[in-house]
Amino acid sequence: MAEFQAPPGAQARPTPTRPRTPPSRFRVRSTDASPPDQRRALVAAFAFGVRQKDLATEYGISIRSVKRLVRQARDAGGGL
Repeated sequence: MAEFQAPPGAQARPTPTRPRTPPSRFRVRSTDASPPDQRRALVAAFAFGVRQKDLATEYGISIRSVKRLVRQARDAGGGL
């Protein structure tokens, strides 16, 4: 079987690398701010109009997690 040869003048493309994700606030923050406080802060930021995508990036979590936290706060009567 013949070995693959690139056409003349072709250059190898670099291997794509995944961008680094920012560290999660839930893991990095000091112990004085408990996760429930951070969840309330996330929900409050959403209530003030911060986009779910921006919250996910800022907190280092998925958009699905942001939606879940907002839904849980709404269902618990969090005022959303």
